Amino acid sequence: MSAGARTRAAERTGAALPSRRLFFALVPGAAARTALHALARTHAGRARIVRAADLHLTLLFLGQVSEAALPGLRAAAAAVRAVPCSVMIERLERWRGGLLCATGPVPAPLRTLHAQLLAAVRDLGLRVDARPLRAHVTLARGVARAPVAQAQETTRVRWRSRGLCLMESRPRPDGGRYAVVGRWPLDRAPDAVVQHENAQVGA
Repeated sequence: MSAGARTRAAERTGAALPSRRLFFALVPGAAARTALHALARTHAGRARIVRAADLHLTLLFLGQVSEAALPGLRAAAAAVRAVPCSVMIERLERWRGGLLCATGPVPAPLRTLHAQLLAAVRDLGLRVDARPLRAHVTLARGVARAPVAQAQETTRVRWRSRGLCLMESRPRPDGGRYAVVGRWPLDRAPDAVVQHENAQVGA
């Protein structure tokens, strides 16, 4: 029985399965993390700044997912055929809920990667948000106002993403922490997979 079938069977029988709050993401390298964190310290005011080690660009939010779906998600990530892509952050924006986000355009390789993941996750029978991808990194929470206009002209952070991560969000009173459940290089040879269960994001 497939991972998706096991999950649906458990839902039909009412079985309570352990679950995790998961999403696919790209993690910036050390230099980009440092630059993004500096932007947060400059423009977030008294808001809760996301730790540099926790910064990431969400590709596809999965929500609360049963443990039974994990093998299928890992297989889906391993089957992705995408190329490394450059991510460019160009603007700071205040989003609904008081989020300070660093945003930028979505290059074609990133759209392709998002589309592949979306199709694979749907094949597993999981319900996910199918809205178009908005490239962003959340820098802070609880921001009272939009960043100053000058920030829009001085925000330039670029990194070349070479790996896809499956990540877990672990809520905490101070805003939560993130852990890498699996990691797959985008420029890998066929079937080459590197996984780091529960590794910290910045590791």
